[in-house]
Amino acid sequence: MAGLFISYRRQDSAAYAGRLYSDLTDRYGNENVLLDVADISPGQDFAATLRAAVAACKSVLVVIGPQWLDATDVNGQRRIDDPSDFIRREVGQALLSGKPVIPVLVGGAAMPRSDDLPPDLRRLPMFMGVQLNHQRWQSDLTLLWPVLDEVMGPASAPPRAHARRASAPFMNRLAQAFAILVGRGGDRPESVEPVLDRSATSSDLTATPASRHSPPSIPGSRPESGPDQLAGSITAPSHDIFVSYSSEDRPLVERIVASIESESRRCWVAYRDIPPGVPAWAEPIVTAIASSRLVLVLLTTNSIPSIEVLREVTLAADERIPLLPVTLDRTPLSAGLRYYFVAGQRLDLSGASPAEQVRRIAPAVAARFAT
Repeated sequence: MAGLFISYRRQDSAAYAGRLYSDLTDRYGNENVLLDVADISPGQDFAATLRAAVAACKSVLVVIGPQWLDATDVNGQRRIDDPSDFIRREVGQALLSGKPVIPVLVGGAAMPRSDDLPPDLRRLPMFMGVQLNHQRWQSDLTLLWPVLDEVMGPASAPPRAHARRASAPFMNRLAQAFAILVGRGGDRPESVEPVLDRSATSSDLTATPASRHSPPSIPGSRPESGPDQLAGSITAPSHDIFVSYSSEDRPLVERIVASIESESRRCWVAYRDIPPGVPAWAEPIVTAIASSRLVLVLLTTNSIPSIEVLREVTLAADERIPLLPVTLDRTPLSAGLRYYFVAGQRLDLSGASPAEQVRRIAPAVAARFAT
């Protein structure tokens, strides 16, 4: 059986799943990756084969697009609420198995909230995931590779020219569908991160941007690794600054982080520094805050309502870590944040352009270290 199982909803993310399948087979070999339609032969019991594949695989990648949760059947009922739904069965079985489960968010999808999922799937948002944007697809994959290499072993794939390609017509159709999807603007710029169960959050996962810093170090191949082993394999990078932010602001956050790090100050950001598939994302966040010298809080209309941002600010205050709140728009602070920040404490950049905000934050950070 394949080492990696790709779970996806056809009406939601078939094109993305096909592209991911192509990249995974290039790296690990065709025989090590299962994409149901491509790899199940005619005449096989579809449901039984999928159950056996999930049971035998080493890791399950759950591809989640915009309609993964809300896709409906002919009666207008959500498919995910049907106990016989193939996706619900696959993911539920994977969560029960103790195998690494990696949510892969595509097409601008957000991680479903636990309360919106049936009981057997409510642990899914607790697993760190990765966001794949077609415009930065290969860059986003760089956070996924170390985690899958941990499970599969690196350099498993045969040379591309000799790799066996299954169901070429099907893969061609998926590629064509992906091209149509992109051409129609189906993949909007990614502004919502995966992973932590929240719509406006500070520290979700997602995927690493192009950066001069490498992802966290993960030891060599251990084919039997489960989520607990992956969680234990995180090596906390040495850093100066913890960045608290909303995932919906990630494009701007990436620019701010790059500007700060160009001045040789290392930042800790969840989308880069927590590997996908880690089920206990809270622990590395708490550890990162406690080992920081400064917590940079980016205050926007997206981050201000976030309970996760408030938790991170509270943790920093409890640890007596200096806080640098930066106001990036004119949204009033929540009551909880007003408790920690008065107007005079904040760097107010609400009237500045994004480029000016990026330019001014790095010197403000440097000034904190100079005092």
